[in-house]
Amino acid sequence: NSEIDAVARMAAYWNLPIIGYMAASNALADKRAYKTLARISTRSTNSIAEATCALLKHYRWNKVAIVTNVGAVAYDRTVAFEEVFHSRGVQVVKKVMFDEYADAAMMRSSGLIQEVRNSAR
Repeated sequence: NSEIDAVARMAAYWNLPIIGYMAASNALADKRAYKTLARISTRSTNSIAEATCALLKHYRWNKVAIVTNVGAVAYDRTVAFEEVFHSRGVQVVKKVMFDEYADAAMMRSSGLIQEVRNSAR
């Protein structure tokens, strides 16, 4: 809960939707604090991809970027998300993979964050 607490509060501050996988917890039930948090109870990659796609379709966001870390697990998840998005009519316009040890300054200086902003909005 502590990790999702911080992320969900930041997402609410920036008015960005976030989907987390976890069992229901009263600690995260306050919709004033976690107004953009949606939770699903299963954590399979396909379930999360389907839930994410439903959220994207709800807001009519049809062009998205996938930003993740490098590695085999991240690659497999990215492929699963792309397959679900493609089958539901959501276009992936940009894929960005950062080294898992990259900090915010390194990510910004690479220029990739700006590319995501320009292409996925």
